[in-house]
Amino acid sequence: MGLDSVELVMEVEKTFNISIPDEEASQCTTVGELHDTVARHLNNIGSRQCASQLLFYRLRRALGELAGMSPKAITPAHVPEELFPKDNRRKIYKEFAANLNLQMPPLDLSAPWSQLLTSFGLLTIGGGLALALILVNFYDVSKWSLLIPLGSIVVMLLLSQLFNPFRNVVAAPTLREFTGKVLVLNYAALKRTNGVNRKEMELVINQIIADKAGFEIGEIAPHQKFGDDLGLD
Repeated sequence: MGLDSVELVMEVEKTFNISIPDEEASQCTTVGELHDTVARHLNNIGSRQCASQLLFYRLRRALGELAGMSPKAITPAHVPEELFPKDNRRKIYKEFAANLNLQMPPLDLSAPWSQLLTSFGLLTIGGGLALALILVNFYDVSKWSLLIPLGSIVVMLLLSQLFNPFRNVVAAPTLREFTGKVLVLNYAALKRTNGVNRKEMELVINQIIADKAGFEIGEIAPHQKFGDDLGLD
């Protein structure tokens, strides 16, 4: 397993509050093998309760109150962006999480700001690297100048923090996927209450893999290899 896969296993261990030996983790080359490995390390797997279903009902009830709708009118296909009020969204989102005692996925930047930040990052980091290479190769400047791109990355991280007040987009196309993201963030606590369901365990792992690999969760399948199919070296 490469570094991407190591980080993936660490995230899975944190989510399920388990520890997978390195030699065992290194033998996981497919999604299905990771499912089986996690299942072996969970003591209370087999619970009939479905934490994702219970979590959806909690979110639906709270969102119904927030949006002034009947909870039963809210379906998994609803768009979260349309359910959270746009005015004072950051404050409302924070209060929503506190009232439910749940961690929520961070809000994203809206399109103009995210495009600006991405363009600035490419220009700054790419320009810093080009400048460092020119200084080293053509002007015999110390190789310490290769730290210029590192400085550019630090600037980008600071700039990203400055953009936090503009993060107000709920980054999930449907309430189903939003529920999945909330489930991953809170699964360690939820499973203590509801136990672990094999199907749900696989769903949580697939969500972590999807976020890590940049895929939609529906594209993740047990036979896929982390390296060849998902690009996780």
